Amino acid sequence: MRPWIPILGLLCAVAAMVGCDDKDETSQTSSKPLTAEEYYNQGLGYVIKKNNKAAIQSFTKALGLNPDYAEARLQRGLAFMRGTMYALARKDLEKALALDPDGGIGKSAAQSLEGIEALEMKNAAP
Repeated sequence: MRPWIPILGLLCAVAAMVGCDDKDETSQTSSKPLTAEEYYNQGLGYVIKKNNKAAIQSFTKALGLNPDYAEARLQRGLAFMRGTMYALARKDLEKALALDPDGGIGKSAAQSLEGIEALEMKNAAP
């Protein structure tokens, strides 16, 4: 089973709770900048819509506000992985694993790192 499949179910549930609107720099109800959590939720919405580039941008903004946001680090790593940017994915997934070594995020990151290794070995085979 692909390591990110269980995460997609979680993404769908979160997207249903928060909606998948395309808020950008400010929320629609106020002129305040978005929080790290709001950028994270925005990124999840983009993942659901299969807009990987926008998802990476939103997760990056969330991480700019909170570099130790393990969930955003994991999701950006997965987005990099989907975009076949394995070196960037590995960096984010290793950081997510370090931030949550015993939790679900760390477990998902470790599984995804194994997936990257398998993909790299497959692509390196003659």
